[in-house]
Amino acid sequence: MNYATPARDWRLCMIGCIGAGVVIAGGVYLMDFYSPTVSTTESVRFRFSGLGLGLGGNLSSFALPGLVPDVWCDIPARMAFNGWDLNGAEGAIGNAGVGVGVNVGVTNMLAQKGTDTYFDFNGDVGISGGFGAGISGLRGVYRLMGTSRNIPSRDDAYIA
Repeated sequence: MNYATPARDWRLCMIGCIGAGVVIAGGVYLMDFYSPTVSTTESVRFRFSGLGLGLGGNLSSFALPGLVPDVWCDIPARMAFNGWDLNGAEGAIGNAGVGVGVNVGVTNMLAQKGTDTYFDFNGDVGISGGFGAGISGLRGVYRLMGTSRNIPSRDDAYIA
């Protein structure tokens, strides 16, 4: 994996998140970023940690095999970026969801460094494993954790 290879064809798989808030909120998200331009055998794992406003709490975003066919979503990149660019980038994640066992929610994401905005998108409503109910808006930082063998399978990589 070459963290310096820029790409615009990034896909995202949310590995998990945990958060809680009663007005003041905090959360940690683990996610894999995959680009076939960068590597066809590995993804880049990131942790986003943030503080903000919110109410409720959750433990969610784990995959539900057989229920959700494609756990990867396309990232509408505003510009090409690489793993080193995203490392240390400021960002925001807005999240609202509810569930007991099966979580239904929506997540909005932003990543930028200075005047460079890598992505800013409103996610679709998604289904994952999860417990809790909450809504939050967090500002924080993306941190590179390393590589992962988690990549889209050929069967589900481009299901719309």
